Amino acid sequence: MNTSNLLPKKILVNKIVHKLFCRKATLKDMRLYYNWANEPKVRKNSLNNKYISWNFHKKWFKKKIQSKKR
Repeated sequence: MNTSNLLPKKILVNKIVHKLFCRKATLKDMRLYYNWANEPKVRKNSLNNKYISWNFHKKWFKKKIQSKKR
């Protein structure tokens, strides 16, 4: 039995469609980014795997969103 025709159908049946969009980060996003950055799997796979303090993150985040290069 040739199953090559079944695979694309299976993927399409199980596919979940989400609408995504991009926007620039704002100060309102600071806590969300902080939480993401300190997720255990993120820390484990980062160049620097140490926990990020809230004070350090606030300074870094404010600097990044004010940067002309973003």
